[in-house]
Amino acid sequence: MRPLDRIVQWIEHNRQRVAGKVCLDLGCGEGELAERLAVDLAAKKFRIFSRVDSLDLVSVKPHIAVADIAA
Repeated sequence: MRPLDRIVQWIEHNRQRVAGKVCLDLGCGEGELAERLAVDLAAKKFRIFSRVDSLDLVSVKPHIAVADIAA
């Protein structure tokens, strides 16, 4: 099982605990976490979380914000 699969599994198992909160994916790479949790990614609508922010040094997809988290 990939680490991302375990993370999504944990989120789904603990959905009441995290419902309505903001998820911040630092160093997101391809931004797959946001994609997997999205109801409508273009409209920024997600199941479970109120918002999922994907940040990485290089943005390879429109929903990924550029940020140098090491600075």
